[in-house]
Amino acid sequence: MVCSELLKKKIDDSVTVKFCHIDWRGERIHTMQRAKLATHSGAVRDLFHPFHVDISASTDEEITEHLIMKKIMSAAGTAVHVLN
Repeated sequence: MVCSELLKKKIDDSVTVKFCHIDWRGERIHTMQRAKLATHSGAVRDLFHPFHVDISASTDEEITEHLIMKKIMSAAGTAVHVLN
């Protein structure tokens, strides 16, 4: 299953929209089904283009709201990166 998340961020009084493409393939699907999905994923990815972040996931832990926001903020340059 593939879905697209719509995220909005307000920067300097203007709202920017960021899209996250999630390519979901569950852990328990059979190898042949996984291979069939892999052959179609490029075409599906093109349908959702443009997007800011592309995530491939097979467990719920890989697509938490926190992780998605962290990846989008990092890709958009709005994350604060501090080295200690």
